[in-house]
Amino acid sequence: MNVLDLLRKYKNIRDAEIPKLGPHRIEKSIPYSGGIMTFEPGFSRPISPMLKKRFEFCSTWENAYLSQKWLSIDEINNWENDEKINEWVNLRKENSYDGDPLEDYPMRNLAIFAINPYEPEEIYLVWDEGRLEPRVWHYFGAEFYRFNSFRRFLLYINGMMDDTDTAREVI
Repeated sequence: MNVLDLLRKYKNIRDAEIPKLGPHRIEKSIPYSGGIMTFEPGFSRPISPMLKKRFEFCSTWENAYLSQKWLSIDEINNWENDEKINEWVNLRKENSYDGDPLEDYPMRNLAIFAINPYEPEEIYLVWDEGRLEPRVWHYFGAEFYRFNSFRRFLLYINGMMDDTDTAREVI
């Protein structure tokens, strides 16, 4: 399935979960031709094909996944002016470990994608040099899941993929 089909499928799943997880709200997409601002001031990345489909599907998606707000492109690009985003990102930076994007990646390779407005739980876009599509890192508490693309993240939340792309050391 392509990204747009996976987004539609997830919306249908989310619609069916309203009695259990509460309502969600999707704002209509707004045409946009610029890039995605990263954490490096003044630096943006081109919108990849998968992310282009995501932002064509909708703008902001409130209570999209696990109480998260999937940010609109404008919210992502104005992250510096959002108190809650800054609070969660700074808290994550203070508590990051070797291997975490906020610890090991240049700020020009990182952008916010989603936040939980109630507790520190964020999703970041992480670009590896030479890759068009960013990886998706979902943080919750001290844990994280990593996905090699937005499509793989959608497969996971649609229940079509049993495991994440998170490589964990087995002790």
